[in-house]
Amino acid sequence: MKDLLEVLELYNPERLLKYRLGKNPYYPFREFTQNVFVLNASCPMFAIELTILLAFVVADTLYVLLTKTQNAMLVVPLLALVLGFPTIVRKRGKRVVVYDANTQRYEYYLDGELVYGGRCHNLYVRLLCETGGSEEAHYYSVVVDGYMIHPYKVTAVSKKREKMFRLGRRLAANLDLNFFDCAERSTNHVIRHYPPQNDSVPELGS
Repeated sequence: MKDLLEVLELYNPERLLKYRLGKNPYYPFREFTQNVFVLNASCPMFAIELTILLAFVVADTLYVLLTKTQNAMLVVPLLALVLGFPTIVRKRGKRVVVYDANTQRYEYYLDGELVYGGRCHNLYVRLLCETGGSEEAHYYSVVVDGYMIHPYKVTAVSKKREKMFRLGRRLAANLDLNFFDCAERSTNHVIRHYPPQNDSVPELGS
């Protein structure tokens, strides 16, 4: 079953999301208690970026040593390690979004520390559009995004806009969240929650 899901993720992400929503209508959230949903996520690129950085440092160091290049060239991998490692490590943190549909509020935690807490009109599901090698190639994915949180990609990319659109809108409806089409201005936006008047956005955080 796991192998099948991995194949669907690569070649048919809309079918995979439909399957997951059939098993859990709030995916990628889990219902912790009644109408309280939790999304646990970590940076998927952390391990990849760290591996690439270390591979570059090792390869460059070996090149310098084997070709007997000037020792000054060793500064390059060392500089890459010093500058790149802290940036990558900062991405390793566990990210948690807690959304309470009862109070219509959400909280975002990074490594157990509260980063932000506010009203749910700032938390939403969006259809994301990306262009490929040519401007005519468009790829779509469903993401969970919001104010002060790191975007979470629910699906891989797909060329099937309408299917991804319907699934994203379905997910937003299940969670009672706002849904935004990929265009900034669109009649397909579904707004369920509006900001209160004179809302200053920053409300709780560190």
